[in-house]
Amino acid sequence: MPETDAAAIEAEIAWFTALLDLRFRIHGGEAEECDLFEAVPPPVLPTEASGYAKRIDALGLAAGERLVLILAALPHLRPQALDPLLIANAQSGRPFTEFGGIVSAASGFAPSWETALFLLAGEDMARRLGALALFEADAPLRRRRLLDGPLDETIPSAIPLRLRTGVFTWLSTGRPPGLGPLLQPLSAPCLFDDLALHPLTREGLEALRDLISSQAALLDRAGPGAAADRSVTLFRGPPGGGKRTAAAVVARSVARPCYRLDLSTVRSRPNQDGPRALEDALDRAEEDGAILLLDEADAVFGAGAAAALAPLLLGGIDRFRGHLVIACRSGTVLDPRLTARIELRIPFPSPDGEARLRMWQTALAAVPAWEGGAPPDWWKRAHLPELGMNGITNVLRAAALRAVREDRPMRATDVEELAAAEARKALDREAEPADRP
Repeated sequence: MPETDAAAIEAEIAWFTALLDLRFRIHGGEAEECDLFEAVPPPVLPTEASGYAKRIDALGLAAGERLVLILAALPHLRPQALDPLLIANAQSGRPFTEFGGIVSAASGFAPSWETALFLLAGEDMARRLGALALFEADAPLRRRRLLDGPLDETIPSAIPLRLRTGVFTWLSTGRPPGLGPLLQPLSAPCLFDDLALHPLTREGLEALRDLISSQAALLDRAGPGAAADRSVTLFRGPPGGGKRTAAAVVARSVARPCYRLDLSTVRSRPNQDGPRALEDALDRAEEDGAILLLDEADAVFGAGAAAALAPLLLGGIDRFRGHLVIACRSGTVLDPRLTARIELRIPFPSPDGEARLRMWQTALAAVPAWEGGAPPDWWKRAHLPELGMNGITNVLRAAALRAVREDRPMRATDVEELAAAEARKALDREAEPADRP
């Protein structure tokens, strides 16, 4: 299909070139202002043979939106097609302001939002006001997350017109974009019934599971007002208490992916980069129908946390159509603006000896082979390493890596040694203040 994809892309570029030529002639007084898309209609792409054409067709874009999309893609596809926009104004000796764009010696002409408005409307104010509607948040280009960066009140000439990360790859190859810099997929190490939990924790997780799985039934019986298409749940407990594992296991039990977003990493990103990456992460999780774990909520919503990010994230929570799980430490006092949005609160107390024993037994039973044929037998002893599910997972991963490096089965002595070290690290983490600088 590469040949037919190339032919479809060439047709789009030829259409753009013809439109640009017509806009230049109108701008120079050589042609009358007209409906560009009646004069130069968009090409009919071969959707039966071209994957690119099928994807363009599936987007359901109007002609103006297709023009903006190919304009944003040209720096990837054929940057020299934008060279006519480099022409200087003979009177001022400077680039034409109305063309917009960002010009550099290295990359030539990079289009801006003003470039798109020039192509769509020229100097016709009524057409310009109509074209601005293409960039509103609920319009297809923004709603489908095709373009990077909002228009809002920023001067359009200052906003680069760029495809969002992964969109060009998807358009040209059909491969979905990656999860981006903030999202981490979580996999469930066990089934729901195998979780070793405090009774209150299990009761809360069962309620969350039932809420998510009953979405279709609630819609059928009570209508859209009762549909469980979104929820906000709080997981509160000490570090290493199994909050991530629980989120992943609940997601597995309702046949959904689970993504983790570490809010402490959002706070550490530059101001210009963090909000955009956060918006992309929430959009991707919603699109995939994932249960989204907002981990380390203390970093944004705890006392003395990153106050500037809180309103941005609260807005994202309000817009998110899906199921959010917010995780924080036991002693954290959360921002009341966040707690007002929480519908379900699930405690994760430190596991007692019996719960830890069940967690260890479940995890060790999953190991396919042991050197000497037997796993550690410390449940027969008085002392059991005080670790939650995350700590146990870390221990078994480290023991498995050691076994792989030495090309042998896992050893009980490795697990015992690594478990003791992990338990010491867990005590150190517990001693840290809830709101880290």
